[in-house]
Parts: sequence; C-alpha cells; structure tokens
Amino acid sequence: MFSNSSNVSLLPPSSDSSSSYHCYDCRNSFIIFTSYSIATILILLPPCILPFWMNVAVYLAVATTNGHVPFHILTCVERHLAVVHPITYLRLKNRGGIRIRNVSIAFVWLLLYMWIGLTAKSVILVPYFCVTTFSMVVVAFCSLSVLRALIRPGPGEGGGDKGRVDQSKKRAFRTIMAIMLALCFRFGGQLLFLLIYVSMNLGKCYRCTMLTSVVWLCLPSSLVLPLLFLHRAGKLTCCKKTDSGSDQTRVMTVNSSNASLLPPLNLYGTMLLCNTSQRGVISLTAYFLSLTLLLLPVCIRVIYISVQKWRQQPNAIIRHSDALTYNMVATELMNILGSCLSCCAAYTGFTIMMQLGIYLFLLNFSAQQYFHVLTCVERYLAVVHPIIFLKLRGNRAVRIRNVTIVCVWLLCFGSMAFLSLPEDQSIAVSFFWASLFLFVVLFCSVSVVWVLIRPKPRVGKRVDRTKVRALYYMMVILGVLVFRFGSTTISLALYHFQNQVVDEKCLALFCMIWMGLPGSLVLPLLYLHKAGKLTCCRKTDSGSDQSRG
Repeated sequence: MFSNSSNVSLLPPSSDSSSSYHCYDCRNSFIIFTSYSIATILILLPPCILPFWMNVAVYLAVATTNGHVPFHILTCVERHLAVVHPITYLRLKNRGGIRIRNVSIAFVWLLLYMWIGLTAKSVILVPYFCVTTFSMVVVAFCSLSVLRALIRPGPGEGGGDKGRVDQSKKRAFRTIMAIMLALCFRFGGQLLFLLIYVSMNLGKCYRCTMLTSVVWLCLPSSLVLPLLFLHRAGKLTCCKKTDSGSDQTRVMTVNSSNASLLPPLNLYGTMLLCNTSQRGVISLTAYFLSLTLLLLPVCIRVIYISVQKWRQQPNAIIRHSDALTYNMVATELMNILGSCLSCCAAYTGFTIMMQLGIYLFLLNFSAQQYFHVLTCVERYLAVVHPIIFLKLRGNRAVRIRNVTIVCVWLLCFGSMAFLSLPEDQSIAVSFFWASLFLFVVLFCSVSVVWVLIRPKPRVGKRVDRTKVRALYYMMVILGVLVFRFGSTTISLALYHFQNQVVDEKCLALFCMIWMGLPGSLVLPLLYLHKAGKLTCCRKTDSGSDQSRG
C-alpha cells in the first residue's frame, strides 16, 4: 500500500500531463522566466560570439580606413580634369566615359577586397607606406593644380562681370582648400605614424595605440564627399544662405548709404555682432558647456594638487614647467568665466557683461599662445641644450622666469588695445604673431623629436624606453599645438579675405575659438601625468615595462 502510494506521488497528475507548462500562465513565473532569458542572452551570448564580432569589427575597420583612399584619389583626379583639362573632361561624359568609370569602380572594389584579405590579420608596412605616399602625392598634385587654375585669371575676366566671376572662383578656392587640408591631414598623419612605427622599437601597447590612432585621422576626410554632395544638392542651409546672400550683401553695401548694412570697423564690433546672432548664441552655449565639462574639472584638479604640494613643501622652488602650467590654468579659468558671462549676456542682452566676456576671452587667447611658446622653448632647452637648462635652475633663473611671466601678462593686457584699432590692422598683427608662434613651436618640437630619435653614442641599437615614451608624448603635443596655431593662422587669413561679409567672418571666428579647445588641455593634462594622477597612463606605462621585463 505504501509503495503504491509513493509511486503514484512520483507520477504527474493524470488530469493533465503537461502541468509544468501551466506555470508560465502565472504572471510571476512568466516575469521570472523572461528575466532569466534576457539575462542569458546578455551574459552568455556575448562571450560565445565575441571572437566572431571582433573579427567582423577588424575587417570593417580595415575596409573603411583603406576604402576611402582610392575614392578620394578618383575624386581628386576627376576634379583635376574638370578644372585643369575641361575639354578632356567633357569628352569623358559620354557612354565611353561612363564605362571607364564603372570599370574603375569595380577594379577599386576588387583591390579593396584583396587588400582586406592581406592586412586584416597583419600589418604590411612597406606596401601600406607606398600606397599612402602615392595617395599623398596624387592628392597634393591634383589639388595644387586646381588651386593654381583658380588663382589665375581667366581669358574672359577682363570685362564688367569680373566681380561675379571672382566670387564664384573664390568660393571654389575655399572649398578646395578645405578638402586639401582634410586629405593632407589624413595622409600626412598616416605617413608620420608609419615613420615612427618603423623607426622606433616600440612596445606592444604603443604600437596598438598608434594603429588605432590612424582610425581617428580618417574621421575628417570621411565627411568630405558626403558634405560636398549635400552642398551641391542645396541641403546645407548655412552654406546655401551664405552663398546666395553674399552677392546681395556686396551690392547693398555699395549702392546703399545705410550704415547698418556695413560690417563693424573694428574687431570688437565684429565679435559683438557675431556673439549676439542666432548662430553665435548656439556656439557660445556649446562652447561654455564644453569648457565646463572638459576643462574645469582638470583645472580644479591641478589647483588641488598644487596646493597640496605647497602645504607639504612650502619653501620648495617651483619648476619652470609647473609655473607655466599654473599661469595657463589661471587663463583658462578666465576663459571659463568669460564664456559664462558672454553666454548669459547673449540670453539677457546685457552689453556690459558681453563686453567683459569678450575681453576675458581675448586675454586668454593671447596668454595661451605665449605660455605654449614658453613651454616649447623650455622643453627645447631641456632636451637639446641640457647644460644651459641645468644652469637655469637656480634663484637667478627663477627671477628671469618670473620677469618673463610678468612681461607676458603685460603684453596680454596691452593686446586689448587691438580691439579699438581698425579691423585690417588688428587682423594683420594677429596673423603675424600667430605665424611667428607656429614657426617657434615647429622648430622647438621638431628639434626635440630629432634628438629623441637619434641614438645615444654609447647605447648602440638598444632602445631607451624613457625616450620612446617621451617621443610618444612629444608627437601628441606637437600635433595638438600645430593644429591649434595652424588653424588660428588659417582662420585669420580667411577672416581677412571676407570683405564686407559678416556671416563668413563670424564663421572664421567661431572656427578659431573651437580649434583652440584641444590646446587648452595640453599643459594641465601633462601636469597631472607628471604628478601620477592620470591612472590610465600610469598603468599603461608600468604595465608595458613589466611586459617587456
């Protein structure tokens, strides 16, 4: 009896042979099973398919970075034929030219798939270097030929319609200049990384960092062809309004005596007009948020560490680089305050607040240039002339440094007088100083890189890891500073060429403001790295040394 009852209890109920499935009709059981299924998909599925998706990501990255190259070359060649050889270009618009185009595109895709198969798992340096050099030469030749053709006056430009012809060529010249800079930045950066990759015996971490940095160099050039297509289709509203309204603005400034149609006569008036426009308000708001999120925490961290050092060693001599960093942080705090005031004034309409914000921004802009140059000179003396640098570490050198910093601040406050000068004079002086600073930064940084690349006389072929790390940081600093001073020089040149067009002058000013943002982070981040407060870089450096050991 007992055995029979136990056997019966082990069997499922006779009324329903699938009672276990009825558990899912219950709401609580359904929620538990659904959450378990989702957790299984999120936790167990990624480790199972991660190698597959990693391979897919590698193949897609290789396809995108290398697939841009032939299409950029074909576009530059097509532009070269259209401008320099228009008769040949018109002949290639028939069916024969279309067949040639289709065959070229098919051949490009075949080469791309072959190249992906060769380079997805290993980096073939020599063919990659040859292809990049060839692409750089072709792009530079075609773009410079087009620019030369646009600069030269045409045979029919001597008549009365000269103004309109010049303006159309001027717009084409600016477009080609932007395209050439984006492509040269891409190919030139790749060549520079390849040279460092080959010439230096870098560790695995630095090699991977340089290879992944190449992907970021391709980002600006990826926007060239899509933006050109949208511009030709008339879908870029800002460019369309600027192009269509530029001729009308010039005609009105000539034929009308109304002063409101003329641009301001000095730089302050132009900046005030730009900051109060609709685009200016959006740009100021985004710029203030970027400074608050990116730069303000770094500056606060630098101030906190410097106060800690001073409390621990109140009588210690401050190093030259640290003193320049402290002054740079002070100027950046002025910039954050100025952008906050300008942003508030743009929404409230307080002119005095906007004026104070403009003065603080220009003070930061001038001081940032001087302190970057002084830091480059200090780095140049430390690496290229170490004996002179060691002599400049006593009390006398500290007095020279302090006097230099005081002179820099006096020059920065004196530069505020440029706001009241005529616009042409202030822009010409600013362009001269920006070009001079760019030359000094290039000379000092390239000299330091050259010394770091050369082996020591008694070391032989053995690689100094400290020099490799120093070279890596110097290349990053050089790239950021050249980007900052080069963009400033180009923006000032474009600003000078925009006669009677306020919108395009505002665009040049906004570009110059935004291009200076990466340079603001250089000295504070270097200070934090030397203090050992950048955990990622500290772990990377220590881990790379342990892996080598």
